[in-house]
Amino acid sequence: MEKRLPFFIVALSLILLGSCSGNLFMDAGLEKGPDFDADVTITDSNVMSYSEDLFDGEISESLSSSEAQTAYDNLLDYATDGGTADADTPKKQAAAAAAGKVMIESNDDAKELVNSLPDIISELTADDSDPDPEDLIATFVPSDLKNDKTAFTEAINDLLAAADAFNALGSGLSDTDDPGDIGLSDGDAGGIAQMAIVAIVVSTAVDTLGSGDSDAGIEDLWTLVQDPTDPSVQFSDDDDPFDQLDDAGSLFNILSWAGYDTTF
Repeated sequence: MEKRLPFFIVALSLILLGSCSGNLFMDAGLEKGPDFDADVTITDSNVMSYSEDLFDGEISESLSSSEAQTAYDNLLDYATDGGTADADTPKKQAAAAAAGKVMIESNDDAKELVNSLPDIISELTADDSDPDPEDLIATFVPSDLKNDKTAFTEAINDLLAAADAFNALGSGLSDTDDPGDIGLSDGDAGGIAQMAIVAIVVSTAVDTLGSGDSDAGIEDLWTLVQDPTDPSVQFSDDDDPFDQLDDAGSLFNILSWAGYDTTF
């Protein structure tokens, strides 16, 4: 894995300072607005307002898992034309970003994983060390999830779903696209970037470990977080999931779109 230059420490620090607590997600007993319906047909006329409601955070954090799944399915279907295209217009990009966000925000354990990203920033960005990806992953998985396989599996599955949405977003972005085009402030775009980092890195790890079988990959990821030295769940130099931060692709595009230059 390439060593991250110190500039990236600054970039990620700006993302992680998106809220006064240092975390993107705040615990609150929020209730859905009376006019919000998770199960609506997403169209050109309502996609921006629907996505903006979810970008606000209060609604997406209050949705049940089934409501979040319904909203996600409808948004991703719109964003990708039923799975056949990338999110290459502002409306599709808004839908893709909102889809990824709602899957993470509606699952407290997935939120905790995203908020644990600061735990590995110093190692990830250090220019005098090259940490093992297995150790990095085991470090940012919270201890409570390491002791609850059911909750771990649910959180990882929601991150995999979010990764599909963020990959659609990143694949459709061009050099001229801007978060403001979909109603996001710089701070909000940074929040999307932080979620995309965790979701896409985890998705890449699961895909690599399971050779494309997500169930097998999640099982192997569970083994890894229990013992990152287990020889059966090691990444080769060529398949380090954290290389997604460096390689041209969806995550790279999202970080650039959010204003973080990751060209080293």
